[in-house]
Amino acid sequence: MAYLKSKTLFFTTSPRTPLKMIPEIEILEKYFEGELWNKDTQIEFIKKLADGKDFQGEGFAKELAFSARDRINRAPKALGFVDLKPKISLTQAGKSFISGKRTEEVLLRQLLKFQLPSPYHKETDEIKGTFGVKPYFEYSMEQAKISKDENDWYEKVKNKALNWLNI
Repeated sequence: MAYLKSKTLFFTTSPRTPLKMIPEIEILEKYFEGELWNKDTQIEFIKKLADGKDFQGEGFAKELAFSARDRINRAPKALGFVDLKPKISLTQAGKSFISGKRTEEVLLRQLLKFQLPSPYHKETDEIKGTFGVKPYFEYSMEQAKISKDENDWYEKVKNKALNWLNI
């Protein structure tokens, strides 16, 4: 679990672009679904990821399990694509995300639901009550104020989000 220690909004940067989560989630599903997410499965996951054609970089060689947690426990978990307890499984959103159908829309829908604090991001006592926000949804509501209708709003939000995400 992560703790919010400052008033700064954040988003994970592992991987650098959200669509790079797809092959990582596919590996998780193919080889590890139904397993416990522990140090052993984390090490095996990062080895399989590093062997694949989609992975660029080296990971954190001194702590392979950390590299796996960095890839899965952050963005895929925070966006609701995977459940890691009690055992590894993909959510319906995760299955939709890797299906190849309307991938950007699935990502956008999950981004709009992202909120702070969350079950995975708890506020510390020092900043308790600071958050209570869905940052991407709030942004989309600002776009709605300048839109002509619902379709115009959706297109503006989708295009801005996809441009922002470099998709």
